[in-house]
Amino acid sequence: MAIVLASQSPRRQELLARIGVEDFKTLSLDIDESYPEGLSPEDTVRYIAKKKCDAAAALCAPDDLIITADTMVFLGNDRLGKPRDEEDALRMLRALSGRAHTVCTGVSVRRGAQEERFAVSTRVFFRPMTDDEIRAYYEKHKDTMYDRNGLHMGLIVYNPNVNARSIAAQIASGSLSFEEAARKYSIAPNREKGGDMGPVEWGRLNPEWESRLEKMKPGDVTDIFTVQGHKAQVHLFRPGQSGPGRPMTFEEARPVIDNILRQPKAMERFDEYSQQLRNKAVIDIRL
Repeated sequence: MAIVLASQSPRRQELLARIGVEDFKTLSLDIDESYPEGLSPEDTVRYIAKKKCDAAAALCAPDDLIITADTMVFLGNDRLGKPRDEEDALRMLRALSGRAHTVCTGVSVRRGAQEERFAVSTRVFFRPMTDDEIRAYYEKHKDTMYDRNGLHMGLIVYNPNVNARSIAAQIASGSLSFEEAARKYSIAPNREKGGDMGPVEWGRLNPEWESRLEKMKPGDVTDIFTVQGHKAQVHLFRPGQSGPGRPMTFEEARPVIDNILRQPKAMERFDEYSQQLRNKAVIDIRL
């Protein structure tokens, strides 16, 4: 029996660790996240958490304890999805700035025929970020901020019969290009294109891929990770360009920085809240 978190989200892995669950496996899922119209925010996230749990159960042992979750943001009764582009992101930030919105998370926990589902909602208030805060962050990090428009994602899904670690080391040393490695050793259908999956559609990435790619700059290659039971690597690049390229100007970086600066403030509130829960609760995990 194993505890399986059907998510690659670093935040969800951290949350499990915070309550003392450290011996667990992760699983990456790619499912249709559509849902029926007319559901309440809480019912919507519960519905998708169950879809994820059903998909994970097909890949796990019957006695595994499976945990899945889905999170959505609502402004009033309107769901805010991932922005389609920079202009859409700016529109969302303007809509959220200085207002309260609701973050809903649905969770499904299953072992065998037993399943528990629940949802929690949190009201979050976005105060406007000051120009001084945004400018200070830009001056400190401007050499690492790059225009994401036009970036492509390369993917290698390693043939299980090859030594992925050895090949990854050759890519890192420069003795083997990512494209050549993809053609020789990948089992993904894009291998003949050197692993090129096409332009990154930032507004349509699922949370696991978004978390992985947003930490990269053009030219970076990830360490080996597991996707659907196979070792894999990702390359973020701009076609026809070998280096990271031009850093973003302040005006280009401004909406990105505004979003980044909100995260530590939100985590401060979460830390305070989770400490209150720990002071009041006893967590008993029985396998």
